[in-house]
Amino acid sequence: FIGESAFEECTELRYVYYTGTAEDWATIEIEDFALPDDAVIYYFSEEEPQSAGNYWHYDGNGNPVVWQAAN
Repeated sequence: FIGESAFEECTELRYVYYTGTAEDWATIEIEDFALPDDAVIYYFSEEEPQSAGNYWHYDGNGNPVVWQAAN
């Protein structure tokens, strides 16, 4: 559950790095204005994804890194 206006004062929030899957995210109740409309949600994937989407993983130093689409 993410309550109404939960991140109202977070004016720089643009990205959410979620540790679950897109399916998990879809089960979360998110009230109106809880997140900015333009926030990008990234879903955790330990292995490089084989399909398009917004995914992230930890690099060798433990930092979150967005998986780049293969060219």
